[in-house]
Amino acid sequence: MNKNVEGIPEEKKKIKTTQSIDRAFDILEALADEPDGLTLTALSKKTDLHTSTVYRMLQALNNRNYVDKDESNNLYSLGLGFVELASLRLKSLELKIEAQSNLAWLNETLGQVAFLGIKDGFDVDYIDMKGDVKLKGICSIGFSLPLHCTGLGKALLMDFNEAELCSYYKDYDFYKLTPYSISNLENLVKSNNENRERGYSIDKMENKANTFCVAAPIYDYRGKVIAAISSSWKGEPDRIEEVSLSVLQASNKISHRMGYIKRT
Repeated sequence: MNKNVEGIPEEKKKIKTTQSIDRAFDILEALADEPDGLTLTALSKKTDLHTSTVYRMLQALNNRNYVDKDESNNLYSLGLGFVELASLRLKSLELKIEAQSNLAWLNETLGQVAFLGIKDGFDVDYIDMKGDVKLKGICSIGFSLPLHCTGLGKALLMDFNEAELCSYYKDYDFYKLTPYSISNLENLVKSNNENRERGYSIDKMENKANTFCVAAPIYDYRGKVIAAISSSWKGEPDRIEEVSLSVLQASNKISHRMGYIKRT
């Protein structure tokens, strides 16, 4: 039987971890039923858990802002961490709902695959699409690709000014997906400045051979880039200007629906 460095069998370790998760949820669900809060003793009785166990769990949850403690009366209640999680989830759902009709419009208008993506570290996550991606052989929902050599990715980077971009990528090890991929920070900064100036990004065979893409950022009510929309196709590089007009139209519509007001 495999053991960890402390000599605890792996199966027992997994059981212990699962029990801890179950206990944490018991505590959270108990607090959810009591909007005015509960003391440590009352919470222990309600969950049928030892006070030391409840206290340990509360400390961990409090550190992550999922539980609040009122020091004046020692009452515990649910924290704002759940509000933040719910807000992010609702925003994601709202974004996908608002984007669907525009993805469909792009696909129908241009006859090309349309994608929706969000930033995840140094990658772009493809979260929605319209069009026959298998036929086009480009990408698919659930894929993650580098920001620096994809149309969607470079559109998401348009939220960064030059100083912010340099700081973000200062320790990044650039790698190329094709001979045309950006391979250093200097060229990424140059590309980003051009993209910010014209309002959209271009991928000329940087991600896949003979494949082109135009993408534009989607802004929220704060003026922050929260996603990007793109149209991708094979061959015909001379379509870039034509495609950019439609992609910008779609991104502007979604941004407006997300509360963005462009200020001159």
